[in-house]
Amino acid sequence: HIKTWSLWIGAICILLFFGTSLAEEAIPWMEAHEYYGKWVTVKGRITSTENRGSVCLLNFSLEEEDNVVVLIFRSAFDKFPPNPQDFYDGKGVLVTGKIQKYKGTTSITVPDPSRIKLIDGE
Repeated sequence: HIKTWSLWIGAICILLFFGTSLAEEAIPWMEAHEYYGKWVTVKGRITSTENRGSVCLLNFSLEEEDNVVVLIFRSAFDKFPPNPQDFYDGKGVLVTGKIQKYKGTTSITVPDPSRIKLIDGE
């Protein structure tokens, strides 16, 4: 049982370390386009949202040309607070995921709410 506890404590320490380092190494959302194909943590404020039924869009910018959009697909809706478009609208966030393109826009897909951390002061 000591080995099991040691493994659990080690795993928790690793998670705490990586969780802290991700927040410390967050990039501003407007730099996300420089990180295509890479896993990063993006920092910013959600300025507008839209739920299309099949996907919920959380936008960092009102301008389509320079936007970064956080994507929550319908298959994951039940993992998020009800009406995620309302819950995250206007909030400062840290979003962790792989930078990619979605219909020509820089995006990050989040399969569960553990990838979106609410922050104050943003």
